[in-house]
Amino acid sequence: MIDVKELLNEIREKVFKDVDLTSLPKMSAEEKRTLVWENMERLLALSDNCQAAEWLANQYLDVETDNPNNDNPMLNAIETDFVESSVAHLPEEERCFAKFAFDMGILSHHLLAREQLWEDYYFGEGYDNDAYELIEDMQDRYPGVMRILKESFAIDNKPLVEWVRNSPYRRCSSRVVGIMLQAAADEAEMYNSAEQDYYFNSLPINEGFDEITKANLEVEDGLECLENAAKHKERAKELGLDREQASIVDALCGTFQNDYPANYIACAKELQAMATKLLQSRIPEKMDSSDRIKYNSEVFNKAYEIAEKFDIDMSSRDFNISRLYIDDWISLKYHSKRYGTGRF
Repeated sequence: MIDVKELLNEIREKVFKDVDLTSLPKMSAEEKRTLVWENMERLLALSDNCQAAEWLANQYLDVETDNPNNDNPMLNAIETDFVESSVAHLPEEERCFAKFAFDMGILSHHLLAREQLWEDYYFGEGYDNDAYELIEDMQDRYPGVMRILKESFAIDNKPLVEWVRNSPYRRCSSRVVGIMLQAAADEAEMYNSAEQDYYFNSLPINEGFDEITKANLEVEDGLECLENAAKHKERAKELGLDREQASIVDALCGTFQNDYPANYIACAKELQAMATKLLQSRIPEKMDSSDRIKYNSEVFNKAYEIAEKFDIDMSSRDFNISRLYIDDWISLKYHSKRYGTGRF
């Protein structure tokens, strides 16, 4: 187990050298929150490719594996919370610094790993994979970032989007947009590979940068990507397409950004009906990887014939990416029945 005093001294030297934090004990909660964001912005602006921020994050949670640092006595590895008793023997200034460093470390982890802020530290008991529900604790710690809203990292979270656009912490804003894109990609992974790739292609590189213009560009590009995606999905609803039908059209087009051609819509509906029929006789308890391969082959063989009816030549070289997306859709559909996810 690491000695608390030694670790705090190391954190001061590597992350907060020449930063005056002597007034921490006298600061209000709001002043401390502002200080967290100011220092997060400072770390992301360093020319060391964010090494200081990553090192700090890794003192609490590994950025690559998401595993807690069990050697840190200030971290409750089970609840990912600050252990106040670990610094009870220290002077007040050191106790305040320890908590401040913890706040910075956890925030650094989420911004660098593009991970939704789901710990109880930020969220309450109502966390849901399909609707990231916030509680007031998030606003209490970082005012102005978010309120109590569903889908906290979705583009329709207006307070969040407003903060991202107007926050003085531009590098932090770029990282938050990265979390938004990652959250959208994680959800799309379950039903639409073309959509997932669309988000991945828009993810900020985020290597740490001094130029504010680069951060601003990544913020605008990321938000535009999410806004266009929302419009595309809304258009599908206007056309009366369910989520699966829309994803099949995207797969056939080989891109998430298409205008839903009429022949592709008709083809998608017939493909959906055919693939559903071939699944009906299968029993989940007897479904396995070998049967999935067989199912994929059955659907693909019929898909070529159906596509040809609608003047879509899936055998051409232009359809290389489409075939990959169609294969993903077939597998997702199979697993939906096998595991009872209800996605398709």
